Amino acid sequence: ATRDQIGLGSEAWVDIVEFDGLVARGRFAEAVELHRGDLVPELDQDWILAAREDCRARLAKALARLADMDEERGDLAAAVRHTRQLTAIDPLCEESQRALMRRLSAGGDRAAALSSFERFRERLRAELAVAPAAQTRELAERIRRGEAERPATKADAPPLPPALARRRRGAFVGRRRELDRLWD
Repeated sequence: ATRDQIGLGSEAWVDIVEFDGLVARGRFAEAVELHRGDLVPELDQDWILAAREDCRARLAKALARLADMDEERGDLAAAVRHTRQLTAIDPLCEESQRALMRRLSAGGDRAAALSSFERFRERLRAELAVAPAAQTRELAERIRRGEAERPATKADAPPLPPALARRRRGAFVGRRRELDRLWD
């Protein structure tokens, strides 16, 4: 401790330090699991507000990356769940709202996607007296018309080259599941 600062020694376990380490290693799900709410919620002095907002922003980035990874894996339910968490952090963020609408629609739930848009539009009107951005309104219209994106399927993937398309017998015994996963 000094006159101006106080800190913890390197032997102390600190959740935000662990969070940052997990994110740096690409372990977003574990990092998000560590989050237990706002930083020191019982304090409301100016010095903590900036740190609290920084922690929220870091969590939002981790959730956005996790939702993207879920979607890439084809797990739209998890992508929607993580995107909902993301929109709860910043309910006025249009990019997050569009991601939620797109993922709900891609998962076949157009009604939920449009309902999400309507709640968002009302929130913007009530809190900021503005309308959603043109990009957000256009996405809602595409969803209404049934033109929104759908999730990629294996049928949409480009075919493997013939040499890779053939399943081969390998020297590995008892590793069928692992080998199938590698081929997939």
